[in-house]
Amino acid sequence: ALASEAIAPRRRLPITPVEIALVTLMAAAVLIPGIWSYQLVDPWETHYGEVSRRMLADDDWVHLHWQDESFRSKPALTFWLQASSMAALGVAEDGGYSGEMVSSPYTELAVRLPSTLFGVLGLVLTWWMLARLVSRRAAYIGLLVIATTPFYFFIFRQALTDIPMVACMMGAFSCFLLAMEDGDVPIKPFLWRITPMHVVLAALGLIIGAQALYYIYYFRIDPALARSVPHFKFPGLTLGLPMLLGLGSLVVSAFWPFPLRYRRQIYMLWFYVLIALSVLAKGLPGIGITGAVCLFYFIATGRWRKLLDIEIPRGMAIVLLIAVPWHVAMWLKDGYAFIHEYIFYHNLGRAMKGATGERGTFNYYVAPIAMGVWPWVALLPGALVAAVRRGVPSSPEGRVRLLAGLWVCVAVALFTIVTTKVHYYILPAIPALGILIALFIDDVLSKKVGSVAVLGVIAATIVLFVGHDLVLDQSHFIELFVYRHDRPWPSGPPWNIDLSTPLWIFTLLFAAALMAFTVRRARWAGFALLAISALIFTFWAENVYMKPAAAHWGQKALHARYYQMREIHGVDIKYHAMRSGGRCIPDLHDLARDFGTNDDYLVESVLPTGFHTGLPMTIRLFVPCAGLAEDRIELSGEVSRIGHDRFWIHVPESERETLSELITRGRPLPAPRREPWIQVNADRLLAWGLYWRGENFWSGGEIWGEIPETHTGFKLDVESIKGYLDRSGIPGRTYYVVSERGRKNQLRGKLPTSAKDTLKVVDDTSSNKFMLMSFTL
Repeated sequence: ALASEAIAPRRRLPITPVEIALVTLMAAAVLIPGIWSYQLVDPWETHYGEVSRRMLADDDWVHLHWQDESFRSKPALTFWLQASSMAALGVAEDGGYSGEMVSSPYTELAVRLPSTLFGVLGLVLTWWMLARLVSRRAAYIGLLVIATTPFYFFIFRQALTDIPMVACMMGAFSCFLLAMEDGDVPIKPFLWRITPMHVVLAALGLIIGAQALYYIYYFRIDPALARSVPHFKFPGLTLGLPMLLGLGSLVVSAFWPFPLRYRRQIYMLWFYVLIALSVLAKGLPGIGITGAVCLFYFIATGRWRKLLDIEIPRGMAIVLLIAVPWHVAMWLKDGYAFIHEYIFYHNLGRAMKGATGERGTFNYYVAPIAMGVWPWVALLPGALVAAVRRGVPSSPEGRVRLLAGLWVCVAVALFTIVTTKVHYYILPAIPALGILIALFIDDVLSKKVGSVAVLGVIAATIVLFVGHDLVLDQSHFIELFVYRHDRPWPSGPPWNIDLSTPLWIFTLLFAAALMAFTVRRARWAGFALLAISALIFTFWAENVYMKPAAAHWGQKALHARYYQMREIHGVDIKYHAMRSGGRCIPDLHDLARDFGTNDDYLVESVLPTGFHTGLPMTIRLFVPCAGLAEDRIELSGEVSRIGHDRFWIHVPESERETLSELITRGRPLPAPRREPWIQVNADRLLAWGLYWRGENFWSGGEIWGEIPETHTGFKLDVESIKGYLDRSGIPGRTYYVVSERGRKNQLRGKLPTSAKDTLKVVDDTSSNKFMLMSFTL
C-alpha cells in the first residue's frame, strides 16, 4: 500500500528539469528584483555585513571579528557566504577602500544575495515536495502563498543569519517527507552514469573537504593562531585529518558495505546536509525544531519501522563533520571565552534568562504573525481547522498536513518558551503556516470542503482589522526584522512619508477577493484577484515601501555626505609584524614593494568635492620592530594624478631616501600572509552613542582602525569625546560626528571650548533617527 501511494503521485505528476527551472525563475523573480535598490537596514544587516567585510580585510575565514572584538554570537556560514558574495562582485577586496561601502552600486546586492538565494532554494524544495506528494496545483499555490507572505519576502531579502537556517529547515522537511512517501524507488543515472548518489557525495566532499583543507592551512601558516590551547602542537592536523578520514568513510560506505541504492537514502542524506548547514548558520534551533517535529511525526503516525530507513548513523556523521569543526576552530582561537559567550550567553542565556531583545508571554507573536502573514492570515482559521480534521496519517497528503501542523506547533511552542523575544524569531513557523493555508485553498478550489461563506466574512474582517493597524502605524512591516520596536515611522516634517492610500487600496482589494473566494460561483475569480493582488502588493512592499523605510533605519546617506565633505590629508600605512622564536620580525617586504621603485603611491578612496592635483599629502608609515623612533616615519608629497575613486601621491626622491635602508632589508624577504593596514588620513568621523552597527559598516571600519587616532567610536557614558580630542585632536582640523537626532546640545557639553562655537548640524533630514554634525577644533 505504501509503495502504491508513493508511485501514484509520481506517475501522475512527472516533474521535469525544465519545470524545476521555471519554478526557480518564478521564485527568483519574486524575491531578487530590487534587493540592491534600498540601503542596508540597521542593526543586523550592517552588523553581519561588517563581520563579513572583516573576513576579507583580515584574510581570516575562521575567527570572526567585529570592530575591536571577537564576534561570538553566531556561527560562520552566513559570513562565509556574504564574504564570498562580496569577493565575487568585487566589493570590499581586502576590506575595501575608503568610502567604498557607500559608493559601490553592488554593496547591498553583495550582502543580500546569499540570503535571497536561500529563500529561492526553500521555495523550490517546498514546491517540489508538494508537487510530488499532493498536487501541482497545491504546489503552485504554496509557492504563491509563502513567497507573498510579508514575513518571507521581507526577511528573505535581508542579510540575517536566520535565513539560511529557515531555508535549510524547509528543504530538510521536504526531503524527510519525500523519503517517507516517495523513497522506495531505486536510484537511476540521469546523465551518463552519474546518479543522485554522486551528486550528494560531491556536495559532501566540497563542504567537508574545503573546510578540512582550510583548517590545515590556516593553523599551519602560523601555529600561534591557536593561542588559547597552546599544548596543541598541530591544531590544523588535529582538526582537519579526522574530517578527511570521516569524509572518506562516508564515501566508502556509499558503495560498501551499506551502499546507497534507494531514493529515500539520497533524500535523507540531503536532509542531514541541510540540518548541518542550519546549525552552521544559526546554531541549535534548527536541529532542535527538526528533531522534535520528526519525533512527533513518528509518534503520530506510528510508522516506527521507518526509523530504519532514515540513515541515522550516516546522518550523525554528516552533521558532526559539517557543523562541529568550525566550533572547534573557534575554541582553539578563543578558548573558554568562545564557549561562555556563544553557548552560555547567546544560546542558553537567550532561552532561559533573556539576553537581548524583548520579553513576553504566549501571546507575544500574535501581532507579528497577523502583520507578517497578511493577507493570507485571514484564511488561517480555516487552514488550522482543516489541519486538525484532514491532517491524518492515512494518506501522503494527510501526512504532509500533519507534519506541517507539527512544525507550526513545535516552532511556536519553542519560541514562546524562549525568554528572549524578537519578532522574527517566529520565522521558522511561517513556511509551515503557508503550507497549511495553501492546502486549505486547494481544498476550497477542489470542493473538498462545504460552504465557506461564513469564513468569507471572518476573513474579510481579519484583513480589514490588520490593514487598519498597518495604516495607523506603517512601521509594522519593517519592525518584522529590526531589533528595536520603539523607533517612530518618519511621519512628521520634513519627511511626511504617508503610504496609507496604497495600504487602504490593498486592504480593500484583499477583503473583496476573500469574499468572492468564499462564494461558490465566484471562487476562481476571487482566487485570481487574490493572487494578482498579493503579487502586486509584494512588489510594492519590496520596492516602494522599503526605499523610504530603509533610509530612516540606516545611516548610509550621512556617511556618503561625510565622504563628500571631508578633507583628505594623506594616508596611514601600518605594516604588520610577526613573532617567531621570541623575535619580532617587521614586514619590510611590503614596504619595499610599495616604495622601492615607484615615485607615486596609489591611494584608493572616494574623493571629496573640490579634490584636485597639487594638494599636499603626508604618508605616515608605521613599522613595528624595525628600529624606528616611535616605530613610524613620515613622508611628504603631493597629489600627482586623480582617477575614479583613486589618486596618486608623488613622493620626491629626497623623501624616499629615508627609506633606503628599510627597502634594502625588505627586498629579499618573503611576502607575509597579511596585507598592510591602510587608512586614508582625513577629517575624522566620530560615532557617538550609537549601537546600530551601521557606523562600522558604512565607514568600512574607519571608526576603529589599528592606530589610536582612529579609535573614534564612543559610548555616551564611557569614553568622552573631549578626552579623545585632548589626546589626539589636531588644532584647525574639522571633525564630523554621526549620532542620534537631537543630541547637538548634549554634544556641545562634551567639546572643548574652542570647538563649541563651531558646532553645527550638517544633515538632520536624511533620517528621522540619525544626524551628522561637524565642528572645528
